[in-house]
Amino acid sequence: LGRLPRLPLRRREAAVANVETVAHREVCFGGQIGRVRTPVFDFDQLGAGWSTAGPAVIEQRFSTVLVLPGHRACMDDYGNILMETSR
Repeated sequence: LGRLPRLPLRRREAAVANVETVAHREVCFGGQIGRVRTPVFDFDQLGAGWSTAGPAVIEQRFSTVLVLPGHRACMDDYGNILMETSR
């Protein structure tokens, strides 16, 4: 049993005003929504405070995050992607 030192957490730089999409993809959401031309963002280019309304795709080195239509994704100060419904 012991105490470990706290991990140093690095804050992300603030988001730039206009983050460019790296691509667009046709994504099928099924049901009444169907296929939608969806912007793709590079996670490494997103800063603290960045946000977007779905649909969107956020690509990382080891994962891909899908932001559904009717949802919003926001980047916090530590690089976490927070999602909420906007309906």
